[in-house]
Amino acid sequence: MRELTVKELLMTLLSIPSDSGSSREAKLGEWIYEQISGHRYFREHPHDCGREYGDDRLRRPVVWAYKKGKSSRTVLIGGHYDTADLDSYGRLMGCACDPERLREELKKSDIGDKSVREDLENENWLFGRGTADMKSGLAVALYTLFHEEEPECGILFLAVCDKEKLSSGMRRAVLLLDRLKERYGLNIRLCLMGEAQVETSYRDQSFAICAGGIGKILPLIVTKGIPAYVASPMEGLNANLMMAKLVSNIEWNTQLITADRGMVSQPPSIQMMKDYKSGYDATMPEYAACCVNLLFYGAGREHDLIKKLKESCRESMKELRSCYLAAYRHCLELGAIKEDRQDFTVSVMDLKELEVYTRSRRPDYEERRRELNERMKARIIRNQDSLQKAGAFYIWELIRLSEIQGPLVVIGIMPPYYPCVTAYDQDTNVFAVESIIADELSGHGLSTVSYPYCHGITDISYLSCMYPEEAEKTLQNITVPRDFYDIPFSVITGLNIPTYLVGPRARGLHKISERVYLPDVEGVLPGIYHRLVNF
Repeated sequence: MRELTVKELLMTLLSIPSDSGSSREAKLGEWIYEQISGHRYFREHPHDCGREYGDDRLRRPVVWAYKKGKSSRTVLIGGHYDTADLDSYGRLMGCACDPERLREELKKSDIGDKSVREDLENENWLFGRGTADMKSGLAVALYTLFHEEEPECGILFLAVCDKEKLSSGMRRAVLLLDRLKERYGLNIRLCLMGEAQVETSYRDQSFAICAGGIGKILPLIVTKGIPAYVASPMEGLNANLMMAKLVSNIEWNTQLITADRGMVSQPPSIQMMKDYKSGYDATMPEYAACCVNLLFYGAGREHDLIKKLKESCRESMKELRSCYLAAYRHCLELGAIKEDRQDFTVSVMDLKELEVYTRSRRPDYEERRRELNERMKARIIRNQDSLQKAGAFYIWELIRLSEIQGPLVVIGIMPPYYPCVTAYDQDTNVFAVESIIADELSGHGLSTVSYPYCHGITDISYLSCMYPEEAEKTLQNITVPRDFYDIPFSVITGLNIPTYLVGPRARGLHKISERVYLPDVEGVLPGIYHRLVNF
């Protein structure tokens, strides 16, 4: 049977939609396993490949395969097989997974971007959902697994689901990697992930490699105000007003920017903001919530960022109190109100502090908390709530359980959580890897641009951990039960696999214009992978 080319593998991967969080992911995972288990090498070694489902409700497999090398040294390759959804394609959704048809339809459409129009006329660019993120990288990994006959290093292949949502596939795969390491006596010296790069342009003949990934936490902030009749707003404190003040001081807050090894993160942005009124009535909202997207560079900095966020919340509430007092005095002078001032001080605490406070005042705390967790789990299982919405519900109910009467701000952490990692922090000869890559790239007329981190969120965050104590502190403030969302940091610390993102040049990730530069997929990347599994 003829071996498939990289492009043939890619085109088949593209033809099977695998929107993240959908049952269609499972279909592609099964196809990947069928290709591996049916390959001549794995027909002879049937126990050296497999699938793991865990407790995944959609039965999306983590697919693995191990091809023995001449030594115990092993290179881990692979990536995620899910993609962003197809909604951005609008009326072209039906051809989003058919690159040739999509190209023709896009040519007929009114694409205003000049670079998109130019690339539509260039056959070196392949359009379609998943071309860049990251079925092209996965195709190269499969090609390497199939074509390396007697590699110097063992090849451990891994294909995971759910990277675009909660990275449940990679978090599950970490436990699998630990078992495979023990089973085969592996020395996993390097991981290559083919995530597409957007840092460089194919026109200037530069090619980016990244030795790590940016970190991300999602603080969930819940405000509790003082309810009052809307005709007497000075007698209460609107939770929405509290939230508005917080949000205005958090968005673009440069105090929450981090820098490491010459790279600087973006300031935070608000991803969600809402109150908890189910319908209209004449009472001011008592509860509101927002979610903050907080990116960071530098391993182990999460706890410090949360402290800075808490301080920003405290300063915001002091400003709010000053605004209230000024408005109160003015209303009093006008005769709009009588001298019956609502004097308040807003408490600010993190979720762990709220739990400790409630436990100290409620003898029935543990029983009530178990009941609350069971209610959360039931709502998640029935798809009534996402993990994020369930987390907000948990904090809201815990505040009620605490019986705190005054205004309050509580900060928890919502899933997903991505620690910041870089191979430069590890005791490994990273420069030898970069030298091999640079030498291979020079043969293609390309110059190398090295970054300690990539700008995007990737599964690389779960392959090493230099500061498990700091990471665990962050998880202590997670807003959902640990049996629903957990990260096995002790196992990750034992693995500590230096990982490089070495992927094709690409454009338009998650957009209708998503596309990948084919010469990288068919020539550049297979050459790099070949060199690194044989050094």
